[in-house]
Amino acid sequence: MNLFLVRGRLLRMIADYYALEKIRNLEKALTYVERKLNQPRLIFKLRQEIVQRKADAALVAAMIMLMPKEKQEFFRLRYQKKMPLVFVAPKLYISPKVAGAWNAEILERLYVLREGIVGEFILSPQALCAVESYLNTILDFFLMEEMKYADPAYVRQLEARRAFLLQLRLYMEQYLEKVNAEERQLLLSWCNDPCLTYVELARRFYVSESTAGRYVLRFKGAMFIFWEALRKENAVKVLSGLC
Repeated sequence: MNLFLVRGRLLRMIADYYALEKIRNLEKALTYVERKLNQPRLIFKLRQEIVQRKADAALVAAMIMLMPKEKQEFFRLRYQKKMPLVFVAPKLYISPKVAGAWNAEILERLYVLREGIVGEFILSPQALCAVESYLNTILDFFLMEEMKYADPAYVRQLEARRAFLLQLRLYMEQYLEKVNAEERQLLLSWCNDPCLTYVELARRFYVSESTAGRYVLRFKGAMFIFWEALRKENAVKVLSGLC
């Protein structure tokens, strides 16, 4: 992933989360257009923009709640308060280098959640629910509007992502059913709190750090392989549909 290619879009998305005034302005514009102008396509586009921004806001909020408290505070200072990194670092008693690493990590995880890509956070039930809710919110809007002015390719892409997430959830449940009780409990604990380190998991379940790491890495590897297989299968379907 080239972080610089998605950085601008992500920063706009983060800004939109806190800039509620932007959503209010869009709603005012929608009210004006509905009352004064007879432009159904413009009305649809405004409604779509409002729904998309509100869905973005919910997705960002869900992602932030999954992070450790110190990173939540970093996010609040960096983006809500619009504070430069050089000022954030001293407030949190971290080095500028660490602040830069946290900033990049947050952007990457936002991208992971937004695009539904497998990563540490997408493997947690909360993150899966957040992404599914995001996709459902937008798809429900299109269904409500009967998709009159929607881009069919975009709608198909959203539907495919939602189907992928459902299959991933089912595969995750099947995987956890097959492992022994100790491994299952450890993995469920990690899924519910992906911020837990191997050391913390090992102490919680009285196993060695290498055992805790092996369980988690094996689980993540299996999920990633399954996800990649789904993506390749979908790519083949798309190509065959074009032939």
